[in-house]
Amino acid sequence: PKSVRKSLNIIRKDNGEEPFSNTRNAAAGSLKLLDTNEVAKRWLVCYIYDVVQWDSKILQEFSQFQWPQQWDTCTIDDIISLINTTSTKEDLLKADIDFDGLVIKIADPEIRALLWSTNHHPRRAIAYKFPAQQIATQIESIERQVWRTGILTPVANLTPTELSGVTISRVSLHNRDFITQKDIQLHDRVRLQRSGEVIPYIVGVITNRRSNTQRKIDADTIVCPACNSHAQRIENEVGTKTKPQISTQFFCPNQSCPGILKEQLKHFVSKNCMNIASIGESLIDMLVDQHLIASLSDLYTLTQPDKIFLLKRFPGIATKKIDTLIEELEKSKINEFRRFLNALGIPGIGIKLAKEIEKALLINPPSKGGYGNAEGGNLSTLFQTISSPDFLTSIYGIGDTLTEELDHRVQSTNNITLLTQFEHHGIAPLLPTTHKSQITNQSVCITGIFPLSRSELEFYITQAWYIFSPTLTKTVNYLFVWDNAGSKKDKIWPNTIIISNREEICTMLDISVPLFESKKETSVGWEMQSLFG
Repeated sequence: PKSVRKSLNIIRKDNGEEPFSNTRNAAAGSLKLLDTNEVAKRWLVCYIYDVVQWDSKILQEFSQFQWPQQWDTCTIDDIISLINTTSTKEDLLKADIDFDGLVIKIADPEIRALLWSTNHHPRRAIAYKFPAQQIATQIESIERQVWRTGILTPVANLTPTELSGVTISRVSLHNRDFITQKDIQLHDRVRLQRSGEVIPYIVGVITNRRSNTQRKIDADTIVCPACNSHAQRIENEVGTKTKPQISTQFFCPNQSCPGILKEQLKHFVSKNCMNIASIGESLIDMLVDQHLIASLSDLYTLTQPDKIFLLKRFPGIATKKIDTLIEELEKSKINEFRRFLNALGIPGIGIKLAKEIEKALLINPPSKGGYGNAEGGNLSTLFQTISSPDFLTSIYGIGDTLTEELDHRVQSTNNITLLTQFEHHGIAPLLPTTHKSQITNQSVCITGIFPLSRSELEFYITQAWYIFSPTLTKTVNYLFVWDNAGSKKDKIWPNTIIISNREEICTMLDISVPLFESKKETSVGWEMQSLFG
């Protein structure tokens, strides 16, 4: 509650500690504390908004607590009236709990089952956000932030201002076109809001507050903040075919820029890439600044004795951390190919498209030389295969632009050198072990409440080499049906096969029946009502 935050901040100031900026962050931080006695001092309040599992005994245990008021079911007209009433937001702002909107949910369980959910959210619940709060602040300076592709993104440093419980001191200006469209100048006073109550965004400039201190942002003198190289201007066509637009951006042309390398390394070691958790941002900064690393492949030189000796001299680097680092580096050498491909940071290729390329590679393997240590192939052979137009055109989601980009990347001297260095350090990404006969381009859609979560079910579907389709379209081959199935099963296309036999679904997905048994069947006396069911 707001009153609790104020009380806690008085105590924290007396103890010389940083006060909490807002209730949400204070609550989230409290839940991460290991000392339960310290958590108890934070006076956290819990609001139950949905029940997943219950029985009468558990409800009796909870009856000792005081529950907040429960409103009666509303009609659509009641909800519209509530939203349009100006006093609604005012009443919520006066409450002791922070609110940023309302959640409107369907109460009828049968309608809930029919609506079901997408892979992103339940269709039976929707959030209504109140108009975002806006504040005025001033741009003190503008700097450039280098990205791993070399793009220099303009960032405005603001007079620190509190907005929705958070102190905002920086905001992205995105690109040159955004600055031009908004007519943003240095030292302007601007209106600021947080998009979705999260990301700060400049709504517009307060032009009537301008004085002689403002000046245009000069694009001709842009330099890279990391290496001081003069930026080059590029124009890309964006938008749609009917309404094309030109986007102007600036990038650092220095291929040895330490700022670009730092961002590339952060991406390379991230969870969806090589997953080297012991290498964080601060360590990357030290490694690059101290010239221990000059390329992505140099990460694997950290296992050498001379580099280990130097690492031990870094602050906060002990023997145990070095042992963990070496173990993770060695393990990453035989990561899945899709992780390695994603880690290279090729524009347009993320983890999802990398997996599609990996799958296509199993169907059309390298024509000569093979791949893998056992077959005597190498990374260069593999990348020559995946960059060929014939190979790429067979993959859904890859067009001419990405084909040209990938071909250019593979043929470049820097890439050939990088792959050779990776091979020298023993990097041998693994392709999944499967027979060509197991690979299928057939798609699967699902309906009903399954005993596994949607993300788990999607994992097993893709693991069995089917394409998961969140919506039922003409191209869907199979529709898996489970409990409380929605209307999808009544609206199938002629080429779609309905499969409701549970053993058949388990067989197709190679899942053992005990793993896939419904909790509702195995837990006697329990009922289920999930927010995401």
